[in-house]
Amino acid sequence: MTTIDTADGLALNLYDWTSAAPKITVAIVHGYGEHAARYEETAKRWQARGIGSVAVDLRGHGKSLGTRGYVERFTDYHRDVDALVEYVKEKAAGGPVAMLGHSMGGLLALHWLLSGRGSELAGVVLSSPYLGLAVEVNPVKVGLGKIMSNVIPTFAQPSGLKGADVCRDPALSALYDRDPLNNKKATARWFTESNAAIESVHRRAGQVSTPLLLLYGGEDKVAKADATDRFAAALTGDDKTCERLPGLYHEILNEAPEQRHAIMDRMADWLLARAEAVA
Repeated sequence: MTTIDTADGLALNLYDWTSAAPKITVAIVHGYGEHAARYEETAKRWQARGIGSVAVDLRGHGKSLGTRGYVERFTDYHRDVDALVEYVKEKAAGGPVAMLGHSMGGLLALHWLLSGRGSELAGVVLSSPYLGLAVEVNPVKVGLGKIMSNVIPTFAQPSGLKGADVCRDPALSALYDRDPLNNKKATARWFTESNAAIESVHRRAGQVSTPLLLLYGGEDKVAKADATDRFAAALTGDDKTCERLPGLYHEILNEAPEQRHAIMDRMADWLLARAEAVA
């Protein structure tokens, strides 16, 4: 297992889908409860077009160290992205770099950018960013989570998320359910910290200036599409493309083959255009 270390000493499991002289190199940031190996199909399809990709399992996810699904502060994840982007820059060898963030990875990408980082990025692709919860959570469960965040922050409750909630492809939906690296619980501290991060990103949406491609499922059962609509409407950057994709679920890169391949190719076209723009 290949790893990279964060500034606070955590070893993160690394996936490297790069080759010699990439046209652009992308840091892939996965969502909550999943892991980076799930992006192999996207990365290999991009690799065939000269796009290199690198990903890590975030702390507490996949094969990386850390308590499952837990962070003391949401900004702890920034250290993971810092380490990933530094590695990507080395692999790019002076070439352009970009980022793909899915779900919580999209929230994290935005939160990281708004902290003053990422000025070197040629662009950021967001796939169904987690900017609001699509399902109604039992108020008792919410209240318990808030209390336990301060008392026992690692306290975890079942997320209730199933493969059928994230995509419509039956094979990939079943694979999601039986994948032992997918974490089906949410910790109390992660819940309160991610909510605070969501509020911050919405409040500062107009400050996002990095070139942005935002694609999200119109029938998302995880991240509230209406919340993403609100975020998209608040963006003020000159280079932004935002589209709500009718009928699609949360994992737009895991829909039916013809649909997900078209989305992967659309993302690749956008990334290659940004690479040419900064060449």
